[in-house]
Amino acid sequence: MTVGEPIALVVVRDGVRLNLLAHPKVTEQTDLLGNVHKVPTLGIGSSPDATERVVFTPLSAIGEAGRKIGDMVTTTFVGLGQMIVGTRSPSELGGTLRIAQGVGQAAQLGIAGVADYVILLSVNLGLINLFPIPLLDGGRLLFYGVEAVIRRPLGLRVQEYGLRIGLFLVFALMLFTTRNDLLDLRVWDFIKRVIS
Repeated sequence: MTVGEPIALVVVRDGVRLNLLAHPKVTEQTDLLGNVHKVPTLGIGSSPDATERVVFTPLSAIGEAGRKIGDMVTTTFVGLGQMIVGTRSPSELGGTLRIAQGVGQAAQLGIAGVADYVILLSVNLGLINLFPIPLLDGGRLLFYGVEAVIRRPLGLRVQEYGLRIGLFLVFALMLFTTRNDLLDLRVWDFIKRVIS
């Protein structure tokens, strides 16, 4: 499939199947490193004029915030599950470079976009920190759980090896996400252009 190629859609409206041919709008976007990407866009967008302001009471705001954070947590776990079973590519995992790119894109939407992005980032980092990997807080909780079951502290050697494994896993994840960032943002192409 080429960029901008028409997409066949089947829409069911009032029980009637409609076959439609959608033509994506292709725009060129330049990333932080000067690489130009052709991006097909299809769907419904919003404009600043079309945004609706919703006012919550303090109590309903707390409930709405809890619901939104719950949705973010659910979406994160669904995405990770899809990567584990192979229905989604692990190349979507990003590191610091992709986070910086996301902040730049969120800034174009205004202060609300930046706030949403910061909240999403905080929730995801908090979830990762709770994974049962030694070296992270979740790994500490795992050790405490094991100690509660066996009714004695884990040996120093077990904890040491656990921390080494955790350090290896965290370092491997950092390398993998940095690799994804460099490939996705075409940093290697940029470096080749600068050198040549």
